Amino acid sequence: MEQRSDLDVQPSSELWFAALGPLEGAWRGERLNLGGAKQQAVLSLLLLEANRVVSVDRLLRWVWDDTDDARRASTLQVYVSNLRRILAPVSEELGRQLIVTQRPGYMLQVNDDESVLLLFEAWCRAGEEALQAGQPDRAATALRSALALWRGELLDGLPVDITEVGGAARLDLLRTAVLERIAEAELAAGRHREFLSELETWVAAHPLDERLRGHLMLALYRCGRQADALARYREGRELLVEELGIDPSRELRELQNQILNQDRSLDWTSAGLRNLGDAESTALRSSVLVTSAVLELPDRVVPLERSITTIGRLPDQDLVLDDVGVSRRHAEIRRHGGSYRLVDAGSANGTVVNGSRIAEHALVDGDVIRVGDVEMTFRTGT
Repeated sequence: MEQRSDLDVQPSSELWFAALGPLEGAWRGERLNLGGAKQQAVLSLLLLEANRVVSVDRLLRWVWDDTDDARRASTLQVYVSNLRRILAPVSEELGRQLIVTQRPGYMLQVNDDESVLLLFEAWCRAGEEALQAGQPDRAATALRSALALWRGELLDGLPVDITEVGGAARLDLLRTAVLERIAEAELAAGRHREFLSELETWVAAHPLDERLRGHLMLALYRCGRQADALARYREGRELLVEELGIDPSRELRELQNQILNQDRSLDWTSAGLRNLGDAESTALRSSVLVTSAVLELPDRVVPLERSITTIGRLPDQDLVLDDVGVSRRHAEIRRHGGSYRLVDAGSANGTVVNGSRIAEHALVDGDVIRVGDVEMTFRTGT
């Protein structure tokens, strides 16, 4: 059977870029010839960072892992020129330039309905809003629409290392979060029996995801399979100890105890659907589906889910940085609703934001934070 592409999901716009799988582009139903692999790699990073400026240095590292060779910079200019030529008829029809030059690099300007990546996040937000409003059926529909946009691995087939881009890592985190939230919506709607087989498959694919495992335990319990629910807990605990050397989370342990005690709060009732946003969930849930904010580091993405995220060298810190320039307790990021504030904790070498040392700073999307020799970028989920 022929593999479907992102383009089989009908967009609401005449222009369409797909990347949750192979990189593709279309204009009025006709595929765009985007050129060779390296030229496509240039476009792929611009698409991952759509509506944000991508520096020339970042593009050079992304395509060639090299910023010092002047010939690479010239070749990059050629690739950008080629992409503009390919997109020229589209730009003329739309009345706007798609790839613009803006120091220190380039930016791809697209709307939500012109990029599968942006549409994915839009569906995620819609699903989250429905779940918070106590509408699990609507939430499940939106979240499954988001999941359906994935047709393989991100940028499948391109010679690029997606782990080098924080935005790519954030999308991967968000894809897993979608599974967690679909599970929550299906359980809230009382479809534990119908959903059980699919949930088993997801847990097998993500065996260390405690939220998915918690949802599976609850589904099994509601299906009258208490012993199986407890067996899934034991399997998860053994995996966590073996793979990571840690015990299950407090929430998962509490769920196990509730199942052991046949806690009636675990039972599904339609009355419990009146306002999911205000109610205590009987399953493990993430604080939000579209992660409110993250810190993008060179080797990882750290979700800022706690009210206070501590940063330092000590192992008890939420974000541990093994760098001699980092104090044992260096800084904190404090979350107040949808806003985030970075506070230096009296560190020896200071905390720097966008090149300036700060004592306290209200974070905005794109702020570059330096702690010791470690640089990270603050990103919001909006």
